[in-house]
Amino acid sequence: GGESAWDRGLKALECLEETVRALAGRGAGAPAPGPLSGSSAGQLAAYLNAPLTRTRSRLPVLKLACLFHAAGSAGGREPGGACPSPCAPPAGAALAEALARRLRLAGREEGLLAALLEGYAEPLSLYGPCPPGGRAVYRFFRRLGDEAPGCLLLSLAAAAAGAVVPGEPVGYREFIFALLRRYYEEPELSGRARPLLDGKEVMRLVNVEPSPLVGRLLEELAAARAASEVRSRQEAEEYVK
Repeated sequence: GGESAWDRGLKALECLEETVRALAGRGAGAPAPGPLSGSSAGQLAAYLNAPLTRTRSRLPVLKLACLFHAAGSAGGREPGGACPSPCAPPAGAALAEALARRLRLAGREEGLLAALLEGYAEPLSLYGPCPPGGRAVYRFFRRLGDEAPGCLLLSLAAAAAGAVVPGEPVGYREFIFALLRRYYEEPELSGRARPLLDGKEVMRLVNVEPSPLVGRLLEELAAARAASEVRSRQEAEEYVK
């Protein structure tokens, strides 16, 4: 028979642990953590070690996601040994709920596990021969939210295990670390930059009362900024008028 979901889970966990060792500078022969600056690598390490409960950080939940990421495909590999489609809807929340109940996870741990299992295939929407544009990257990070780094690391681990982009582990690794670098080093792309305008300023500029339109304009302005179409407060004011 072919490789089981558990086998792929163990391979994914091994990849994650190698990456974490590289970030920590430990382990002879550990692979380089990709094109991350010292600051970005430090922020990624802080993300992984941030506490979710009094005794556990994000990292154990990410390891759990590695082990069970392939469990959502009912039959493991497709006929002929091919990997399941990486774009197929992952088990996500249902699997996270079942694991949380069995392992007595806290609510925040279950929420993180669901986000990881639902989001790890998202990077494939950007993967291709051409680098993704600023708007696409911004919207990608908006969809994944604060757990974007974890989803990226899980996606890399899944690729190493053959669950996504089989046959392209090196190219996909470079792609994932490029996104991690952009997440930490380009706050306009990750939605972590201070907005050029706030809601009250937008309402004044377009002469409207509080409404969903204001939120849509702010979101569109942030996407335009990510695409370098807007760079200053003055340009932002002109953009929303």
